[in-house]
Amino acid sequence: PHPGGEALDVRADGDAHLAHEDFRGFCVPPCGACGSGVLMPDVVFFGGTLRPEVREAARRAAEEASSLLILGSSCQVFSAFQLVQTVHRRGRPIAMVNIGPTRADPLVPDPLRFQSRCGD
Repeated sequence: PHPGGEALDVRADGDAHLAHEDFRGFCVPPCGACGSGVLMPDVVFFGGTLRPEVREAARRAAEEASSLLILGSSCQVFSAFQLVQTVHRRGRPIAMVNIGPTRADPLVPDPLRFQSRCGD
């Protein structure tokens, strides 16, 4: 429960469910560099795509990794799951800290799967 007493809906990937009306007063800040576009952090939003150079760098890192630690991800997005598959195919150890089931569970041995919040 939340400090206010109400229960929070926390998803396996750490996302909280927010009703549409929670965003009524939200204003997207403009880009300070161009002044006319939407400010975009260097992250991928839901429904967005990875830049090709980022995808390739992640693929190379997975190929070269001696191990993989997954923190707070359901690995539902295929680009993330594909990295786990790559490390698994190479026979490298994979450990995971996450609440709830994930797409990668079959690739992570039980002793290396920790059902916990990353902040705990």
